[in-house]
Amino acid sequence: MKILFITCDVVAIDLTRRLVEEGHEVRLYIDRPDYRTCFDGLVGKAESLEAGKAWLGRAGLAIFDDVGFGEIQSAWRREGYNVLGSSAQAERLETDRVFGQSTFRAAGLATAPLFDFTSLDEAITFAECNRRAWVVKFNQGHSYDTRVTVGERGDGADVIDALKAYRQNGSNLSPVITLQARVWGVEIGVARYFNGKDWVAPVEYSIEHKRLLNGDLGPLTDEMGTLAWYAQDDSEALYKTALAPMAGVLRACDFRGDFALNLMVNESGIYPLEATSRLGCPIIHLQDELHLSPWGDFLLAVAQGRSYDLAWSRGYGIVVFMALPPYPYGAKDVGLSCQGTNLFLDNLSPADLSHLHFEEIASRDGSLRSLYVAGSDGFPLYVTGRGSSIVAARDQTYELVKKVCLPKAIYRTDIGLPFLQEGLPQLQAWGYLRHLVG
Repeated sequence: MKILFITCDVVAIDLTRRLVEEGHEVRLYIDRPDYRTCFDGLVGKAESLEAGKAWLGRAGLAIFDDVGFGEIQSAWRREGYNVLGSSAQAERLETDRVFGQSTFRAAGLATAPLFDFTSLDEAITFAECNRRAWVVKFNQGHSYDTRVTVGERGDGADVIDALKAYRQNGSNLSPVITLQARVWGVEIGVARYFNGKDWVAPVEYSIEHKRLLNGDLGPLTDEMGTLAWYAQDDSEALYKTALAPMAGVLRACDFRGDFALNLMVNESGIYPLEATSRLGCPIIHLQDELHLSPWGDFLLAVAQGRSYDLAWSRGYGIVVFMALPPYPYGAKDVGLSCQGTNLFLDNLSPADLSHLHFEEIASRDGSLRSLYVAGSDGFPLYVTGRGSSIVAARDQTYELVKKVCLPKAIYRTDIGLPFLQEGLPQLQAWGYLRHLVG
């Protein structure tokens, strides 16, 4: 099958390698010019989106992995193309936070107060007049994750200072600044694939680790790692209360892909914080770890609105992000970039290599033994593993992390532990995930 993979920030680009390994004819189009050398030597490229579309034809599969393509995806579907990804309306659930929260409320979900502002002055004035703990977010999707500020003080003084610092430093912020009332509790993601008509495959639960350092310390990042597992049982309250009611919304949007809600759960209830209406990273790598069915067959079925009996592994998956400077702040200081440096994987077996997932990487000779860093933002690779318990999954993953020679690598060594030690007992005390044994 012909598959055209369209991306901007290459968040799920490693999926193209898996599709090539399955025997598909794959071409990659990268919309972001400074990322277009990524995956050179690994996957064939399309020179433009139009050229890729002409090559693909209506019998193939188009996969989009990022926001910003919603109108294109809806238009291609109307023209009869098989499209896996978001849609014009579904994309707004992620990129327009007020719209997302109002949609959640209309679906019967509980939400926290949230307000949008078009200037920092407006946001500062509002926070000064409404003293409470706020979270500062931006309406441009995942690309602004590192600029989120989570308030700790009940009087909002720390958030007000952060907003004033943004203003003083002339930060290049998104056009819309969002203040969302902070909700305390356990953060957990609930996701499932949707085929335009109904849910497909098992329910997915995930625990993201956003802070840079062990113990959830340091600045917020895109994500340092994730713990995830699948469940066939859809009677769990986290799914029934939050994700299941979104089926009507996704049906109206003609959404066909992976849809996730990031939830904050406490003794009072379940609060959706935000949606991810696209393929996510690094969860896509854990899905690859847990899936047994071929990716091409599964994604084509979802794109075509068909049901699919996905074969998957029981147990838990762990993914660890191995970053490089200048992460997590991007390539503003070119002198910190590791672009052009080599990955040393010569002591890894073929089985080991199957658990590595690449992003800002290319190959000098077409093999996995001559990889180098092609991008400048510090996103080289992810390492995955799985096990019958969280501890077993951690052990397998970190044993492989130790084998990867990546000079200057930045990574956390506690992925999964905070949830095992604190989050899971709290959720179970509130009546959730009672069946789960860590």
